[in-house]
Amino acid sequence: MSHKRGSGVSITDEIAERIFERLADGETLKAICREEDMPSRRTVYNRRDSDPEFAERLNQAYCDRWEGWADDIIDVSRDGGTDRLPDGSISLEHVAQRRLFADNLKWRLGKEDSRYSARIAHSVTGLNGGPMVHTITEGMSIKEAAAAYEAMLDGGSE
Repeated sequence: MSHKRGSGVSITDEIAERIFERLADGETLKAICREEDMPSRRTVYNRRDSDPEFAERLNQAYCDRWEGWADDIIDVSRDGGTDRLPDGSISLEHVAQRRLFADNLKWRLGKEDSRYSARIAHSVTGLNGGPMVHTITEGMSIKEAAAAYEAMLDGGSE
């Protein structure tokens, strides 16, 4: 019978602190829980679901990790000195690896934290934030359509 990693390991305060610190430093929960002296991911998830304080601390560790990722993107982008080969030429392979790393971090960071997302929220509303009003102008002359539009802006109807 093989021993499954993390099976039977309970989450003490000390282990919880180690998990939070390592997550905040950028490690994945999967990698942390692979270690013999760490609980399984299922154990961590169960504790998160049953213990609001633990859930809050776990969430904070993830938020701290995202801040670290933002720093990593800047560091990777600035570290051009390692792109030079001994002969002084630039290693395009290393540049491509750094770019891929930074792009992956940016993508993941944008998914995890809206502060880093390139998404822009749009909202379409009617006059003064009210509901949209649709007016059928088929068969109307331009003057009639303009009058209907003016009436709508004035809050009346024609």
